[in-house]
Amino acid sequence: MKKFAVLPVLLLALAACVSTEQIVRVETLDAATSQPKVLLMEPDIRYYILTMGGLLEPNKELSEAAQRNFLAAVRDYAEQHEFDILQLPPAAANDPEVNAYEKLHLAVGQTLADNYFGATQLPTKHGQADWGLGPGISFLRDRYGADYALFATYRDYQASGGRLAFAILAAAAGIAVPSTAEFGFASLVDLDTGEIVWFNKVDIGAGELADAKGARDAVETLFKKLPASQP
Repeated sequence: MKKFAVLPVLLLALAACVSTEQIVRVETLDAATSQPKVLLMEPDIRYYILTMGGLLEPNKELSEAAQRNFLAAVRDYAEQHEFDILQLPPAAANDPEVNAYEKLHLAVGQTLADNYFGATQLPTKHGQADWGLGPGISFLRDRYGADYALFATYRDYQASGGRLAFAILAAAAGIAVPSTAEFGFASLVDLDTGEIVWFNKVDIGAGELADAKGARDAVETLFKKLPASQP
């Protein structure tokens, strides 16, 4: 199984608080109809196990369960908040054009999270929040009848039993050992212009996706202050 070195910036050790940072460029959604339609892109959900040695092991089974829990939580969220959510058809998973924009969002979202909210901002942006995926994404509007596209990326890092035992022993000796964390970001993209009109970045304790309640907590945090579908 492939392993990854731990990223300390993501694994901040048993934090109970939730940190969120946002860009909000619109308060309400506009559309030709009275009820704007939001196309939910395939969520990019990954679940990792942190080993005792400090490596991240991707877990396919738990990632698939986390994906299911996340999608169910999004449906609940849409119903509670009266959003008209459209889901991509299964065939879109193999659509090169759709896949290209999903990859583009991952790159742009990570850059935004690191450089707009981070300590080092891109000099060409001058602190401005005018980020986007380009007007070419309007094909989603034409193809699916949507006004906006909603992208979500979420990483769930949970400690193995050995790692937890190690963390407890280390804590007894006064040493903090990273053990568990969640991290993610979501974007709402105007399909007329390609502009990101809302962006939310979450860190630490946002919600663990292995169970339904944790997924609901994660979705509520990730979609915090998502612009209303109606004035």
